[in-house]
Amino acid sequence: MKLCIISDLHCTEKKGNSSFFYSDIPDVPINQNPISSILKKIGEDKSTHSDIVLCLGDLGDKAYKQGIKSAWEGLNRIKNEMNAEILIGIPGNHDVNSRKTYVGEKPFEYIENFSINFPTPDKESNLKFWQEGYCIYEFKDFEILMINTVLNHIDEASAGISEISHRTLEAIEEELNSDEQKIKICILHHHPIKHSNIENWRDADSLDRGDTLLTILNRYNYDLVIHGHKHQPRIVERDGLTIFASGSFSSFENLQGTGFKTMFHVVDIKSKSKGKIFSWEYNIQNGWEVELNHRFPPEIGFGERVNLNTLAKKIKTTFDSFNSDAVLYESVMLANPELDYMTPETLIKLGDLLNKQFNLVPQPEFPLKPAVLTSR
Repeated sequence: MKLCIISDLHCTEKKGNSSFFYSDIPDVPINQNPISSILKKIGEDKSTHSDIVLCLGDLGDKAYKQGIKSAWEGLNRIKNEMNAEILIGIPGNHDVNSRKTYVGEKPFEYIENFSINFPTPDKESNLKFWQEGYCIYEFKDFEILMINTVLNHIDEASAGISEISHRTLEAIEEELNSDEQKIKICILHHHPIKHSNIENWRDADSLDRGDTLLTILNRYNYDLVIHGHKHQPRIVERDGLTIFASGSFSSFENLQGTGFKTMFHVVDIKSKSKGKIFSWEYNIQNGWEVELNHRFPPEIGFGERVNLNTLAKKIKTTFDSFNSDAVLYESVMLANPELDYMTPETLIKLGDLLNKQFNLVPQPEFPLKPAVLTSR
């Protein structure tokens, strides 16, 4: 099962206002429109095709109504081009009229009513999401816990705070079960842990009580948490739970000087708790392309938990069996399939061990996928 992850579109009113996507953007030139360009990429590259499209919030920018509607229409075009079965979205802080962009309107008046299929195609799930701050959407072998992290954004003062209440946490825990067969995913806009790799923006709005949420998710065998909001992608593992921060789809705010471009991702779930993340980056000259970005590589694994010292010794044995100074990395992976599902952070640690203990160097170095493993 594959999930297409799109977050933080920030569709604006005018061209150039911190996003590549604005509400009346023409389809041509194709590469200058991130929606038209991704439709082209989907037609050319079947690896982008997914079963579910997930949008992690901030469809519009500063509660701009037409931006929200245009973004949702664009997401539906993506879903249809992929032949995906469902589209699910959640609101972000920019989708709520908390700062009174529209004077006299309630904060959630537009985002709750602009589409009968937002956040899900199911009426009862949507009602619960808006009233109780969460819902659980079942789809085939998937259990998707959707959390509304902007439920408290009723005015300007509260808009800078992301929280999940004790009451909501208790309700979630009462509803969850320990079924170990289902693939369990939690989606939310705000980040449940500090996003410390951001160097140019103070992280002051992580989810209050996010640690409690993660404890509950671990208790009930959740596999993956996916969030947006920070625009810069990251993947970490905490106590057996993988937490994936999506890059922004079209907003370039908070990306200048970071080494990141706007992105979309495809998560390929191989088994419970284990899978791969594939990423494409956008530029207005060439559209969506695979880039060898060492800060967030175009192909990333997750879910493999191994003893790194033991694995390093196995890799050394594999390398020695070829009786060569350079061995194709694909050959090393065939003998050590664990490598395919290790996060960048873990691969970097493994690379250090291989270098220090056995004088082995991957080329290029982790976290990028090497072509060869060499001795020095």
